[in-house]
Amino acid sequence: MALPRLSPGLQRALALLLGLSVVVGLELTVRALGLEDEERWSPPALVLAGADPSAPAVLGITTATHFEPAPDGGLATAPSLHNRARALRVEPRVPGGPQRIVVGGGSAATGQAPLSGLQVTRDWRPPPPDEVVELAPGISVWRADLSISGLLAERTGAEVIDAGAIARDSDGLVTLSSELDALEADVLAIYAGNNESLFISRVLDGSSIPVLHGRSLLRRSHLYRLLADKVGRYRQDRQRQLLSSREHSRDDFEAFAPAAVVSAQWTQAGRPLVEGNEPTDDVQHAILTRFEANLRAIAAHADAAGATLLYINTPPRLDEAPFRAAHGPGVSSDDATRSEALCAQAAAARLAGDPLAAVDAAGQAIALDPAWAHAWFQRGMAAAELGRSNDAVDDLLHALALDISRKRATPALAEVARRVCADTGCRTVDGHAALVARARRDGPLAVYPAFHGDFEHLWPDANRAIADAFAALLDDDPAGATRALQDAPLTAPRRSAP
Repeated sequence: MALPRLSPGLQRALALLLGLSVVVGLELTVRALGLEDEERWSPPALVLAGADPSAPAVLGITTATHFEPAPDGGLATAPSLHNRARALRVEPRVPGGPQRIVVGGGSAATGQAPLSGLQVTRDWRPPPPDEVVELAPGISVWRADLSISGLLAERTGAEVIDAGAIARDSDGLVTLSSELDALEADVLAIYAGNNESLFISRVLDGSSIPVLHGRSLLRRSHLYRLLADKVGRYRQDRQRQLLSSREHSRDDFEAFAPAAVVSAQWTQAGRPLVEGNEPTDDVQHAILTRFEANLRAIAAHADAAGATLLYINTPPRLDEAPFRAAHGPGVSSDDATRSEALCAQAAAARLAGDPLAAVDAAGQAIALDPAWAHAWFQRGMAAAELGRSNDAVDDLLHALALDISRKRATPALAEVARRVCADTGCRTVDGHAALVARARRDGPLAVYPAFHGDFEHLWPDANRAIADAFAALLDDDPAGATRALQDAPLTAPRRSAP
């Protein structure tokens, strides 16, 4: 007896059901195998960006080998780092000689002096000429004895090699850590974190920013994540072929690329992707994911070389205005305009010496648009001027979380470092938390302008505090490292501008 012929509609329904069953089966299989089981997931293009040296390097991130064999023996700073790092020569170790410490990181680690173009202070003055040396046209570094490396050598009696370099992020530090054997190093001391968002700018230009969706059902699928991780590599390679480097100002481009992605995600999610003072967007997750992978690789290299790894995260400067802000997705254009006007009113009130009026105006701006970072910044600075240190720090921390540029170091790097060091035996102290505690005690305006000369580079007193913290970590004294940052003498701060 012949089976009844199914109608076309029923055939399509059964085919769809079969297809869904296959997809569900594959999803369950992927989950059972434990693949792509991160609690949060970022599109692979964000995590992988910058890992390939062939990518268009708009900003020229420093990932090259730091030291190369010198013609007459020993090691010397690689020629490729000309104008990016101090020119040094490293001789072979002398038996019975002092401990050898390598200091790594970005421009702050090598002692770059604050830049006049990045200052946030009205009465900013350039460093005294006799305290700096020129590294490159327009870029000076502190004299060796005023740098972190020089002060650490003074503090410990060790031989300290300054291996910091301009625009080096954790990817470049992986390369540096692979050189520890050749350097015969006992210790790798890393002061870094401010450059961790640069890898996004490295491959994305203003015309190629992807509009990434917020949390969605599709993104929760482990099967989708698995396929995207594989296909994402192909798409990223294809994107690199299509991209061409363009002329951008450094400050604009560094802040623009991550900000464009974060802003798009806020729009897709219909709300700011910030929980408490912690961003939850994919840019933040990609930064932390990539940093953790790199720090684990650095720890493995240090262990293989028999070297102790020390890490201090660069504390973000809280009295620095947000580099990029975005209005809340649900805020009307009228309310956004009024919020901006109230922020300008608050800044003017502060400039006129009326912080109470500034607190009121900024509070009204926050009520209109709680996502507008500048409103939190203005209220925090006004509270600081009134001596309300806890209120000030709370508002400034929230302004940092809402700064979608990711140009300043994210405080969450410290938690990643703590987790990695708990697993690998490296030693770390939370530089951000130490300065926040100090700012609550002494006031933000007595701390940050005296520690930072611009948004990332340090004054010599701060270099000494970092060196003392490294010395304490070397003695396996994390509490002492925290005290070094919280209690180090700092020169009288310069007043921050609106």
